[in-house]
Amino acid sequence: MPGISSGTRFTDLANPRSSGHHAALVGMTNADWKGSSRLGSWGALQLTNGNTQRVEDIDGEDYTNGLTAATMAIWIKATTTGTDRGFIISTVPVGADAILSMRYDVAGGEGGGTNVIKIAFGGTFPDISTLESSENIQTTDWQHVLGTWRAGEAPSLYINGVFDVPTFTDTAGTVIVSATTFRMGQGGKGIGTGCWDGLMDDVHLWNRALSAVEVRQLYQLSLQGYPGMLNRIRIPRFVAAPAGGFAHSQVIVIA
Repeated sequence: MPGISSGTRFTDLANPRSSGHHAALVGMTNADWKGSSRLGSWGALQLTNGNTQRVEDIDGEDYTNGLTAATMAIWIKATTTGTDRGFIISTVPVGADAILSMRYDVAGGEGGGTNVIKIAFGGTFPDISTLESSENIQTTDWQHVLGTWRAGEAPSLYINGVFDVPTFTDTAGTVIVSATTFRMGQGGKGIGTGCWDGLMDDVHLWNRALSAVEVRQLYQLSLQGYPGMLNRIRIPRFVAAPAGGFAHSQVIVIA
């Protein structure tokens, strides 16, 4: 798929990095890998209920601030539903959805839906574009969650490669600002017991909004283990924005 260039999966976090930005395990001495992941031979990272466990790139603001379009994607498998637990955020969580974030939301504050997914792009309220998904989208099965956004437009959400009809959207976000990090395993309400409880795998971030066709292609490729790209996906380093800045359609494969 155009744009996918290099990066690692979570299983490579145990390996030393030779260059680029570094993602690190936080809140755990050793990673809890689950070998029987959705792709069989690959491991997925287990995060535990109630802890501050996460994967973090403390320099995540270097490649997120200033974006006027973005796509973020992740594979997740929740231990339970009916929760506010999150899986992506680009700042220290303070109980609000802001900047660049994605989480489960037990009760949509604007759309009124139950057990939704909430995503956000932009800065802080009111300069932020948010989306609340259709109802009862939370699940304990493996789930591919992908959000896209362009400045001044409503975000779009895709679940397992399929467009989700939201219960709420707004369009106030114009640019990603005030990012201070990039955390996987937390969301806007990731304070204390608000951290992710379950498995996560394959986090991707683009500096553009993928099309619906590209989203479907990405989903199908991920189900197949990214055929034809394994040599690049398995490069044992954390890849972020290149020294010269983003190339056109540059992707950051974060984990």
